[in-house]
Amino acid sequence: MKTVGLFISALFGGAAGWIGAWAFYDRVIQDQLAVLTPVVVLDATWAVDHLNVRSSREEIQAAMDRITQETERLKSKGVLVLKQEAVAAAPESVYVRLGRDTAGR
Repeated sequence: MKTVGLFISALFGGAAGWIGAWAFYDRVIQDQLAVLTPVVVLDATWAVDHLNVRSSREEIQAAMDRITQETERLKSKGVLVLKQEAVAAAPESVYVRLGRDTAGR
C-alpha cells in the first residue's frame, strides 16, 4: 500500500512540477518576444529587374518610389528593414519579396 501511495505522490508531484515549469517558461518566452524587434530582409530585385537602359525617368522613379513605400510601410509597423544586399545569409522566412506578389499592398 505504501508503494502505491508513493507512486501516486511521485506522479502528482511530477505533473505539478511540469505544469509549473511550463507556465513559468511560457511567460518568460512571451516576455522576451514582446521586447524583440521583428526583422525582415527586403528583396527589391524584381522592382528594378524589369527596368532596362531604355526605361524612362518616370519608370525608374516609380520603381524607386515602390521600394521606398514598402520600406516606410514596414518601418511604421515597427519592423527593422534590411536591404538584401547588406545581408550575407538569412532564413527564407524573413524575406519580403518586393514584386508582383506584393503589388498594391
